[in-house]
Amino acid sequence: QAVVGMVLADLKGRVLRVNDAFCRIVGYPRDALIGRDSTSYTHPDDVGRNVEQIAKIQRQPDRSAVYEKRYVRPDGEIVWTQINLSPTRDDAGRIVALLGVAEDITGRKRSDEELRSAKEAAERASEAKSEFLATLSHELRTPLTPVMLTVSLMESHPHLPDDLREASYALGVAKWRTVTKVVLPTSMAGIVTGVMLAVARVAGETAPLLFT
Repeated sequence: QAVVGMVLADLKGRVLRVNDAFCRIVGYPRDALIGRDSTSYTHPDDVGRNVEQIAKIQRQPDRSAVYEKRYVRPDGEIVWTQINLSPTRDDAGRIVALLGVAEDITGRKRSDEELRSAKEAAERASEAKSEFLATLSHELRTPLTPVMLTVSLMESHPHLPDDLREASYALGVAKWRTVTKVVLPTSMAGIVTGVMLAVARVAGETAPLLFT
């Protein structure tokens, strides 16, 4: 269950009254808070936002303000809160104080950050996987390049034996037929070795990306 604290402050931000829950949120005893400017234990990056919200309420007295801010506890720990700030009026309707209701949302903020980190890690892993597959595809095609070059040379060679030319482009057979019938049977061992080396090299280069 969320811890909800209440603090009453004057228009300059000095604390007039607090409940026990607010003391637990900010980590200060009641005596240390009464009369103290709340900016002294507000995170430096959130002081401007706090002052801005107070000024907004003074300009638009019929409205309240809801915003997030961080407090700094005496031990330096940061606590996230959601503040609902509303004006308090005297009998004449004038704003004399500000009532702040503070909900501790530190746990929710921590969960959101962990979820965001997990999402970013998953995206990095997906990018690494895509890069791995693209590189592997390129490396797997590379061992066939000498084969295709050999076929082209065979087809244009003037002294190519008739038994080899039968499956060549010169007789109207597609180049892939020349590769499968003539070249691959004699070079399969070298191609397999090349593919294995390519896979090993790509895996070695991208493994740190996939497992980080």
